[in-house]
Amino acid sequence: MPTLTLIVITTLIATLNASGALYASQGHIKRTGTGWGRGPGAARPADAAALPPQGLYEGCAPGSAPDACAERLAAIRAAGFRYVLNYSAWYGSPAAVLGYADAAAALGLRLIWPLNNPAWRGLADLDATYPALAGGAAGEGAPPHRSRRGPRRRSLQHFPHPGVENAARGSGRPRHDGPDPAASPIRLVADHPATWGFYIGDELSLAEVPRVRALSATVRRVAPDKPQLYIARPGIERLRRFARFADLAGADAYPVGSGDPPVGRVARSARIAATGAGARTAMVLQAFSWSQYADWAGAPLYPSERSLRAMRDAAIRSARPAMILWYSYQDILRSDDPQRHWRDLVRAAFSPSP
Repeated sequence: MPTLTLIVITTLIATLNASGALYASQGHIKRTGTGWGRGPGAARPADAAALPPQGLYEGCAPGSAPDACAERLAAIRAAGFRYVLNYSAWYGSPAAVLGYADAAAALGLRLIWPLNNPAWRGLADLDATYPALAGGAAGEGAPPHRSRRGPRRRSLQHFPHPGVENAARGSGRPRHDGPDPAASPIRLVADHPATWGFYIGDELSLAEVPRVRALSATVRRVAPDKPQLYIARPGIERLRRFARFADLAGADAYPVGSGDPPVGRVARSARIAATGAGARTAMVLQAFSWSQYADWAGAPLYPSERSLRAMRDAAIRSARPAMILWYSYQDILRSDDPQRHWRDLVRAAFSPSP
């Protein structure tokens, strides 16, 4: 691999399959060579099987820190999560992006590729947003500070098709996508074994409906067998108009320290909107403090293990979701006590089903 060496990946797999020690002392679920192991307070295999699949939002640029991103994937998988939605996944060269996907696949993780940046909807220049991806410069590319996002570079309209053995790493002929620059990067990862599907938007105003419709159509054309996910802020109408373009649709509920409605109410309205549009329901739940995003007076307020579990149980009872995502891993890592907040989340996420 150009960016993630075989030694790094071998070490990560050994961490999961042989020792299962990563975070085990804190009671996290761990994968062993023969099945699910248990640390103190971890979920039993039957409990884990009864829960909807769960994943995490993440923010790690493969072009800037490939080995660190791979280590973070290993920690996420060791805890028992199955999905990762990395807002920074496109920040890197084609080789770096595919190397990140290779690391996820080696760990048994599935990636939900983010298409939520305005550039994917034609509101900004895609080449300028992801210059390393467009230019193919190995080891380059990082999102702007706290954002979800050299030589003359090629446009993403002329991005190489991955083809056999990932020709996009340097040996493929350019594939021209005409006026639709979003198609080529989507095609780059569409057939990768780590790819679950694509995230076509979140928390958008109704004025964006035509743009999301067009983006969804591009994904359907380029990756017709891959699911699409859309997440809205609470409210049936905020989701209903977008859910018809998605295979999974849902809402985020962040009530701890805010005026968001209770999770159960948000989950019920999300289910009504999603099923009415023919989509399955997804829920995004809070694992951050609002102090990380807004002016805040006093000590940061993070969800406790008890409140995390209460949110999860309310979402399961009211939405019967096909997927639960937690926002977010990067916020836990930059919190006042990453070890404690991570332990609380994992214990709550994988506690017995309600």
